[in-house]
Amino acid sequence: MHDKYAGLRDKLKDTCFPHLYMFKFMIPNVPELIEKVKLLAKKGTDFKTKLSKNDKYISITFLETTQNVDEIIAVYQKAEKIENIIAL
Repeated sequence: MHDKYAGLRDKLKDTCFPHLYMFKFMIPNVPELIEKVKLLAKKGTDFKTKLSKNDKYISITFLETTQNVDEIIAVYQKAEKIENIIAL
């Protein structure tokens, strides 16, 4: 079975945990989708947002202290369920 996160696992194999990891996602600028992305983060997380040139899309960035690579992958797996999301 193919692990689509094998590359990420390999990239983070020498990372010391706990680790402050930056998550960045791009979605259509729709309030419901923005709220879904914000729910990926732990309560109290600060978000940085940036609108595209035509305001059609928004990028959402947040930093989170993670305990291991599986915790990072779990966020990406939850994000996959959000329509039209792109992980950056």
